[in-house]
Amino acid sequence: MFLNIRARAEGDKRKQTGRLVTFTSKNLKDWNFQGDFWSPGIYTMFEMPEIFKIGEWWYLVYSEYSQQNKILYRMSKSLKGPWIRPKDDAFDGSAYYAGRTAFDGNRRILFGWVPTKLNCEDMNQYEWGGTLVPHEVYQREDGTLGTKVPDSVWNTFTNREELESLSLKTIDTREEAIICKDAGRLFAFETTIKFEEGTREFSIRFYEDEELSEAYEYKFSLVDNRFTFDKNPNYKWFQMMNKGLERPIYLEVNKEYNLRLIVDDTISTLYIDGVALNARIYKKFGDAIALTVTDGAITTSNTTISKTLNR
Repeated sequence: MFLNIRARAEGDKRKQTGRLVTFTSKNLKDWNFQGDFWSPGIYTMFEMPEIFKIGEWWYLVYSEYSQQNKILYRMSKSLKGPWIRPKDDAFDGSAYYAGRTAFDGNRRILFGWVPTKLNCEDMNQYEWGGTLVPHEVYQREDGTLGTKVPDSVWNTFTNREELESLSLKTIDTREEAIICKDAGRLFAFETTIKFEEGTREFSIRFYEDEELSEAYEYKFSLVDNRFTFDKNPNYKWFQMMNKGLERPIYLEVNKEYNLRLIVDDTISTLYIDGVALNARIYKKFGDAIALTVTDGAITTSNTTISKTLNR
């Protein structure tokens, strides 16, 4: 039996000496110190360590709060390492923390929490603690891990309405189309989206005020290979503290991608191509959902929305 415990070297806590150390035991009473298990030299401390195996790969999952405040992982084909850092080593953004997984013999579910903000205001800092949100973790063909909404969560939404398919195209502007005028404060939205060669970015906007076009927005930059969450427009200056609300994303031209967005009052969660991003939001500008494209073209199909739960 071995046990990994988070630790740091003696001295100033600002030093990046966070590590895992190993103890072994034959009777679960007497434990022997075996030294460092993993000491990357990049964190002041990390926590919630967990190790599990899928196929030939071992995965080390942990939460760190001295760099990006994220739930991260490393992968190895041996418990002795080396522990490889994948291209995208996170499960979500900085608004998702302190995760643990559970395995039921079929699914592995990651349970983390989306933090609240001080005084329930978009501009304020995150607090310690929040609302549980589960992600289902799955293994891709290359061994890396992806996330998706658990079927048991998605299927809780009922009475799905079909929405119009869209085709938006522009050369040098942003084009927008309202796809649902009355989404409300609880909904599960889904669409299949595809973009053409040369497209700069597209986005999905919700809680939109149709008159002023104020909304929260998940924006996909196909130039920078990332997507971000923010309030748009940000007038005056920035309107929410969104540090860390971004993910890397690598989407291919003319390939169809399933996009799912769940909004439950002050929490929004988006999934696309195995990548998830949570956000905490407090303002309600309106009830519309819109899609946009900038300098390019997108098409959508199989678009639905559910606003009711099977209780």
